[in-house]
Amino acid sequence: MKKLVAVAALALGVLVVAGVAVAGEPSNTAGDHVILQVTVSPPVKSTAAKPVPVGLVFDSREYTDDGQRTTHPTKTNAFRFNGFRFHPNAFAKCLESKLEKTGPSACPKASRLGKGYAIADARPTLAEPVLAQAQVFNGTLDVDTSGKPIKPAPAVLVYAQTASGIKAYVPLLFKGSDGLITAERAAPPAGQQPLFTLTAVHLSLPVKTTTVKRRTVGFMEAPRTCPHGAWRFSEVDTFTEITIPALDVRTSRDTQACWIGKWEGPTTE
Repeated sequence: MKKLVAVAALALGVLVVAGVAVAGEPSNTAGDHVILQVTVSPPVKSTAAKPVPVGLVFDSREYTDDGQRTTHPTKTNAFRFNGFRFHPNAFAKCLESKLEKTGPSACPKASRLGKGYAIADARPTLAEPVLAQAQVFNGTLDVDTSGKPIKPAPAVLVYAQTASGIKAYVPLLFKGSDGLITAERAAPPAGQQPLFTLTAVHLSLPVKTTTVKRRTVGFMEAPRTCPHGAWRFSEVDTFTEITIPALDVRTSRDTQACWIGKWEGPTTE
């Protein structure tokens, strides 16, 4: 996997917005906040006999109290979709090595999961936020940061490109049956910031299904439970360097109402 410093930040970031107001429970690490917002549809629990495939809209947004870039370089971003199940092996896959060499055209059409955008903060080099359009694929991570072959691993591959042509390749590895985690980022040189800071990500993944042995299988399927009428999601960010040990992890959570009975769909007024 090519190591593009300017690009790595484009796939998982957050728009720096003072006073941002969205759903989710924000976390705070020395004035550095992150807010997670997750929406799955339909919000209906699965049963053993009838799993419910769902679509996903995902937002993670970061801001600081003073409006400046965060001073905490991120090592990993881990996302937990409690009780949901991913089935990447049932779907066509795109190889990270081919995606980096040729671009999205190298990915089978059936491997496409969705699209979105990402925003990075490159101040003081660039005064304005950097916007990249993103495409998301079901795939396989088969090369490391230097492009050398590694043991293949299932992953969600995020490809992002700015209007100026800067490209990003960010794989998210599966963690257990209901989680995703980014590959570790190296710490920047002592006393320096990365060229880009994680600032914003918005991804929309429609319901995606396939048929396996005459059974419909969703790429993402709802849990079989709806505890206390809500599903819970979390983001845990770890840092490459931190001066206060108690603040080496930043966590944000979100919830969504779910239905146990028949889902009639959203109401309109």
